[in-house]
Amino acid sequence: MISEQLDCVDVLSASLPVKSQRRKTPRTAQGFTLVSMIVTIVILATLAVIASAHYTSFSADARTAALKSVAGNIASTAEMTHAEMVMAGLAGWNPKHSELRRAVRGGYFGDDEPGRNPFAFCGHDCYFMMGYPSAGSKTLSSLVDGIGQKDDIVFAGWGNNDRQAQGVTGTSVLLALFSFRDNVNINKSNPGNNTLKKHSCYIWYAGSRPGRSYKLGVSPCK
Repeated sequence: MISEQLDCVDVLSASLPVKSQRRKTPRTAQGFTLVSMIVTIVILATLAVIASAHYTSFSADARTAALKSVAGNIASTAEMTHAEMVMAGLAGWNPKHSELRRAVRGGYFGDDEPGRNPFAFCGHDCYFMMGYPSAGSKTLSSLVDGIGQKDDIVFAGWGNNDRQAQGVTGTSVLLALFSFRDNVNINKSNPGNNTLKKHSCYIWYAGSRPGRSYKLGVSPCK
């Protein structure tokens, strides 16, 4: 009799639904997971900011290096130009200009002295002071590859002479500025009216004057 009762209990136990044994996640574990996610997001955001800053710095350094390379081309062109003008006997004052205008307009255009001027090909677009390219809006653009209205580096207007410390002396001196297209307000009809957008990331050039050669430098990109 007792064994029959035990058998009945076993049958009933087997037929009853078994309560799920899945373990609930403790509240403390849930909270820890949320905090971990927030911390991870903050860390990733911080790393992204740092990476962005490093990329910006790298980009600025690369652009500055590109300007220095172009400045090197300008220097080479200026020296070769001077050598050719010396050989042509056109590296001094132009006697056709009056004494009053010699300080500013005492040089030669490309179309002056056409029989012996080695730069007749650029005509009135080129102007030379003491045998070196002037700081005109078209002179260096006509002589140096990679500089021009349709190139990556364009004439960016003139700047006042704030480079006395770099040896830019003389009267009526303006600095010709050159920069990347995206840093220049371009006047399609007249490059002489181009202007810089930001006063950084440019090449500056001062034409020659009596007693000194041309001067050249780069304002770093930021």
